[in-house]
Amino acid sequence: LQWSGDINTLWHALDADDSGTAALEELASNEARALGLFKGWMQLRFDGSAKTCIRSLNTIHGSKTSKAAALDKTQWVEACYLAGYPDDAGIVFDLMDWECDGKVTVKELKCLDNWPSPAEWLLARPNEEAAEAFRDCLTRKYSNSVKAWCVGIDTLNTG
Repeated sequence: LQWSGDINTLWHALDADDSGTAALEELASNEARALGLFKGWMQLRFDGSAKTCIRSLNTIHGSKTSKAAALDKTQWVEACYLAGYPDDAGIVFDLMDWECDGKVTVKELKCLDNWPSPAEWLLARPNEEAAEAFRDCLTRKYSNSVKAWCVGIDTLNTG
């Protein structure tokens, strides 16, 4: 990467929780959420096995969609939909096609077998009522959202 900046500062920015490791959820939280939701679904639907998942998705129509069990994006999205995946399978495809060949294979999907799922808070479904109640509480206490942020939430001034 040829990083020319301060490596310690970079590391602390990547290791947000000071655990000594930089998890995917710290580096790319949106991507970690998408993969975490898919992995959770894969665990429930296919016993957590990438091999079982790709084989099942490949035969969702009763016969093999792809001889090599390498699904292109259209096949992947349709198979995930038919198998009951509730989220955006297209995003998962884009993330899992790390060989950038326009297909997802068991080799690519297997990285999820050993990947620890992201933190529970990252996978939680949004609770709009709780968020609104929290915003109302902040507004009552601080009278405006900027003051609430600066005084009540970002007390260390980290942005």
